[in-house]
Amino acid sequence: MAAKTDSVKKTNFLQKTINEIKSVTHAERDLYAYIRDLLTNPVLGLNWKRENIVIDSSVGSGIPDVVVYPNGLNGKPNKAPYNAAIIFEGKTSDQVRQKANLIFNEKKKYIQLATRWMVLFDQTMIRFVGIGSGRWDETYDYDWTDLVEPNKFKEAFDRISSDVFNIAKELELFRKGETEFAWIDVNFIGTDKFLNVIKEISKLLREQIGRLVTKKAVEDIKSVLAELANASSLYGACEFVPAGRDIKMVFPDVSKLAAKIDDPSDKIRFVDEYDRMQEKISILTEPYKWALKIEHLLLKEYADKIGMEAPSLLSSSEENKKVRESFIYETASFILARMLLIRFSEDNNFLERYVSNGGITDFVVFARRFRQGYQFLLKEAYKHAAELYRNLFDESSLDWILDVKDPALNSTIEYCLYLLSEFDFKTVKGDILSGVYDGFLEKSKRKALGEYYTRPEVARYILNRCGYDFSKTLLDAAVGTGTFAVEALNYSIESMRVAGMLDKETISAILDRLNGLDINVFAIALAQVQFFWHLFELFQGKTKDEMRLLASSLIPAINLCGGQSSLDTAGILFNGQDGFAFMEYDNANDHTRYNPKWLRIMRQSYDICAGNPPWIRAHRIKLPKNLEKHYADVYEKQIDLSGLFLFKALRQWVKPGGFAGFILPYSTLESDSAQKLRNFLKTKTIVEIVDMEHVAPRVFDADTVPIILIVKNETPPEDHQVRITVLTDDAYNEMDNIIDFTRAIVVNMNLKDLLTSSYRNTTTERISPKIYAEDVDILNKIGNNPRIASIVRKLWVNKRDSKDVIVFNSMSSPQGYREHTLIQRGIEIGGTQGLSENGLPIYKGSNVFPANILGDPLGYWNKDDNIVSSINIFKYLDFFTEDVYVTRRLSQVPVAGRWNAETVFNDTTHIIVFEKPFPLNIYLLSRIPQYFAFKTLRTEVMLRRRAVWNVAEIHNLPVPENIDVQEIEAIGSRIFSYSNDIINRYRHVEQMIENSVTHTLRDCIINNKIALDKINLTVFPENIKVRSDEIICRDNRITSGLFMDIYVPDDLLYKYLSYCVAEALSDNEYTDREAFLNIPVPIENLREVVDAIKDANLNNAEVNYKHEIELLDFIVGKALGLDDAEIGYIIKQFSEDPFLKRISPNMPHLGMKFQAYRSNYGRDGQRYL
Repeated sequence: MAAKTDSVKKTNFLQKTINEIKSVTHAERDLYAYIRDLLTNPVLGLNWKRENIVIDSSVGSGIPDVVVYPNGLNGKPNKAPYNAAIIFEGKTSDQVRQKANLIFNEKKKYIQLATRWMVLFDQTMIRFVGIGSGRWDETYDYDWTDLVEPNKFKEAFDRISSDVFNIAKELELFRKGETEFAWIDVNFIGTDKFLNVIKEISKLLREQIGRLVTKKAVEDIKSVLAELANASSLYGACEFVPAGRDIKMVFPDVSKLAAKIDDPSDKIRFVDEYDRMQEKISILTEPYKWALKIEHLLLKEYADKIGMEAPSLLSSSEENKKVRESFIYETASFILARMLLIRFSEDNNFLERYVSNGGITDFVVFARRFRQGYQFLLKEAYKHAAELYRNLFDESSLDWILDVKDPALNSTIEYCLYLLSEFDFKTVKGDILSGVYDGFLEKSKRKALGEYYTRPEVARYILNRCGYDFSKTLLDAAVGTGTFAVEALNYSIESMRVAGMLDKETISAILDRLNGLDINVFAIALAQVQFFWHLFELFQGKTKDEMRLLASSLIPAINLCGGQSSLDTAGILFNGQDGFAFMEYDNANDHTRYNPKWLRIMRQSYDICAGNPPWIRAHRIKLPKNLEKHYADVYEKQIDLSGLFLFKALRQWVKPGGFAGFILPYSTLESDSAQKLRNFLKTKTIVEIVDMEHVAPRVFDADTVPIILIVKNETPPEDHQVRITVLTDDAYNEMDNIIDFTRAIVVNMNLKDLLTSSYRNTTTERISPKIYAEDVDILNKIGNNPRIASIVRKLWVNKRDSKDVIVFNSMSSPQGYREHTLIQRGIEIGGTQGLSENGLPIYKGSNVFPANILGDPLGYWNKDDNIVSSINIFKYLDFFTEDVYVTRRLSQVPVAGRWNAETVFNDTTHIIVFEKPFPLNIYLLSRIPQYFAFKTLRTEVMLRRRAVWNVAEIHNLPVPENIDVQEIEAIGSRIFSYSNDIINRYRHVEQMIENSVTHTLRDCIINNKIALDKINLTVFPENIKVRSDEIICRDNRITSGLFMDIYVPDDLLYKYLSYCVAEALSDNEYTDREAFLNIPVPIENLREVVDAIKDANLNNAEVNYKHEIELLDFIVGKALGLDDAEIGYIIKQFSEDPFLKRISPNMPHLGMKFQAYRSNYGRDGQRYL
């Protein structure tokens, strides 16, 4: 009876749900909930929970309609992208019936490692596509009408029931050797899916190791201390003393206590009781030895290696936290690196299988008999691999994890081995391994370490410009995953192949000339794998034994070594211009800290030193002891570590006449902290500077702007010519995702013309790759004018009493007074304590516009009762003149606004008090001072052409001796008026759009609100980015180069989308297909919106605005001593120069194009209306 009732319930539910699926008349999305209901309704017995089902959520390679995530080891849904086990893709009507293969081929990009079924459905049928043999060749079709019958539904859906995806059952099959292994081709599934799995493995390992270090080890240490409490009361304090690679507990006071006992019998009894106590404690604390080893040995060694103070697990200080986090990261990376190397070697027949297939099956039998965990298996696998990879599998302090008996860790290692067993590591090669490293290191961690991915074509270019060939010796002292060394190896292999000389002997000789160092052992392991991939053809056609013999002969020739900082002097002292000398070791055992191969590589000299060293300021990390002394010639507190690598390369590693070629931060050329380094570089021959600022956001995963610097280790000639290579957008091949250096702009410049000191009246030597031959005379002319500092008010301030202030005059400094110039940063607020509930409104730099201050204040400041963390300029309010301006510290070019007495500003601004009237806000709208500032004054250069304008830079802005202030102010008044006109003409359009019911362009197309014949996006591939300001709208086409050609035959839609591209998207430097499809369309009142756009475009305010700016340019240019041709040249550069044409002053109307003006991000990207 119960069975009959269940059958009726099933039939009723299926009839109701399937009828609703067939009856949907609106959006495709309305179908998804019904699929979830079928999977989760308990009557149907598929046993999925709602938390296992995710609708419309990204899996990294797109957004499937419905994804089913099975539970993980913890019994909860594991929603990591790789674990998407079942993927549903729905369509309305009978689209699947009509074009199922087309839909599958389009959507198979969603497939992940764990995906076993791709399910396509529409309103008439459902298709189950199974992985089958690994090529998705298992297909089952059902009509929804037939699935109303419960048995038919069970036949169809049982293949995706939750029982099929039970991880416990899957792991049991893995132990028995009944799961597939080495069967997934990474090239088929896609690199991103493989990297998702590596990310998940690294996350799992870090979580378990973090738990052990921060929780279990602390608990175990406290347990030991509790056990020792009674003993310490009898025998004195216990000390933990290293004994080899172990920890010994000793009581130093015991001998003294025993000596105080006179009676021999009592003394014997005392010693006997002490021995029994020690034996008892030894037994009781045995399970905790691993924690004691971390606390009293390993953490201290690790902290010493990275130049930090010895930590304690029991301390919660920030310093301790940093060391612990790094220790956890490196331990996890060590395990993962070795796992990957072993799996690579197993699949390539270099090693017998230990951690996949038969190796696991044999081990499980042993483990169950002798109660051993997978940590023991890893130990044995390490020993086996050490026969081949001696230096990577030697015993390490990070092997502590293998001595911990912990069930959760054991289960995690098993699961990680299971995931890795599925990949065929013969298909994991090339640049994938760099992605593995990047995937393991989270972006925040990479940023903290200053490590960034190196593009292969960049490495090739640098090696070529350094004159690399197979006869040259090469060192990359921050080798990472080996991009530079691998590119050199590739070149050499090809050279040998062409010459018919590719054999073991020639490759061994080439390998011996390629050298790499890195502090990260994980990266070194991946670099070794990369090397083997590129040597793979040497192994083809050989037996398993022959392959192992060849591998064992080549591996010793691979000179890649990790675990120590390349900046460590290792007993080497830089000795002025005379080279370097070996230091005496501090003690007899110091040399044991260093791997012999590492020492040999460190102490050799090379034809070429190339690489991408870490970008991180020296003051942000603890550096090895004595480093400041050894790098004294260039060391500054805030110098970037990459500069120290460059210095060491040219001082120690590069032979005379050899080359250093590095990827470096732009700050190398302009920061004050790199001044001593630039002085040093002037003693060498700078061969080339590659300016990558333009392409940086698209090709470099960093917030900092990169350059390439090629330097020859020889004294420069008197007429020192430097090649400047500028990579513009034209040099980036979007389709192939490579930088094409043949498309770069190349000029040769005399080094002295690139040194900005000649234009800035200062001794600070900055190098500007933005200066070209045509600029030199013009910059010199502008630079001959007075500077802003000459018209800023100066005060005499009593050295003993800062309240005693005298206005500066031409007399010499009064005795006991110091000069103070009224140009200074705003208030540095010490957190919220710097704000009040009342007082003057306090603004930040992004509120500053030439015409006025826009946006909301941060809060209020009361000078009488507020705390600030520095002396501020507003203490001199009584000495302010009527001509006071405020400038932004961060912008593309200097921007100023007028200050009024009712406002104050924080330290993202500078306040300037002029002695006489000078309309700085209007003056800086001219392209003449903008041109000079961009070419010569930039510092702390950032992405999107932004820079920091400090007091020194503002001081150095040229101003004319004489200029008609009233005329300038009149022009400024008209400029501001036209700017407001431009704002007003779009306000109505924006408000119409905001008040309309909008749908994204994608939804309009999907739901047939826009017919397919009204727009064609076939020439706009996914993952292609185009510059928003280079999109052309003409003849019903929206185009940009080869990769964007959208045809919009519908005139209304075309005019609206053209407006959105020109206005709405103009604030994003780049756009792509996804952004375009997300344009909101007011489909119900589209005609009214387009009519409003037409009316707005009839306004000629923009023409008038541009005319007034040009008039201002000529007045300012003339006043600065330029002729018409020179002024015309500068104006032309703002439309032709790849950098200057993307520079604009911060005017509010430039932010009216739907989003905040691109150089002013404001608060939460707000518009200033």
